[in-house]
Amino acid sequence: MFHTALRLPLVRPVRGSIVNMNRCFSRSGGEHLRLTRSQRRRQGAQNATVAVGSWLNNSFVSACGIIILLLCIVGGCGKQGPGRYELTGKVTFRGQPVPKGYMLFAPDHAKGNNGPGAKAGIINGSYSMMPGQGMVGGPHVVTIVGTDGVPFDQGDGVMNPMGKPLFPEFQASFDLPKQSGTFDFAVPDAKK
Repeated sequence: MFHTALRLPLVRPVRGSIVNMNRCFSRSGGEHLRLTRSQRRRQGAQNATVAVGSWLNNSFVSACGIIILLLCIVGGCGKQGPGRYELTGKVTFRGQPVPKGYMLFAPDHAKGNNGPGAKAGIINGSYSMMPGQGMVGGPHVVTIVGTDGVPFDQGDGVMNPMGKPLFPEFQASFDLPKQSGTFDFAVPDAKK
C-alpha cells in the first residue's frame, strides 16, 4: 500500500498534551490519522492514568485506603524483634588487653535461645556493641578473634590491617545478661 504523509500543525488530543499527528492518504482515497510509536505509548499512558484516576475518585475506595494507611501508622506494620541489649567490657589474653580483634555473639540454639546475633570490635582491650545492634541475652556461643594490631604485608602487596593472631579463634558458651551492662572476657591459653 502506498502512503503519502502530510504534516499537520500540532494537535491537543487528551488532557492538554501536545501530539504531532500525521495525516495519511492511501491510494484508495481513504484518509486516516497516524501517531508515531512513542506518541501511541504516551497516549496509552495518559488513557491509563485517566482510568486509574477515575477509579481512585470512587469515595469508597478512597475511604478504605485512608483507613488502611491509618492502621499501619498507628498500629505499626510488621512485628517487633526481640529486645536487644548492649554489652561493653574488657577482653584479655594472658592477663594483658587484646590490642585488636572482634567478637561474635550467637544465641545458643542447643540451649533454647533464639534471636539475632551480634558483633563487637575489640580496640585496646575493650569491646562495645553498636547501639541498637546488641545481643538478646541468655545462653550464647561467643567467638573471639584477637590480634596484635600491627599491620603487616601478607604478600603480593596485600596488607592485613588487623595484625597477626595472638591465639587460635576462641569459642565458648556463656550465659549473658538480659540487660545492657558490662561483661568481661578472659581468653585462656590454647590447650596443647
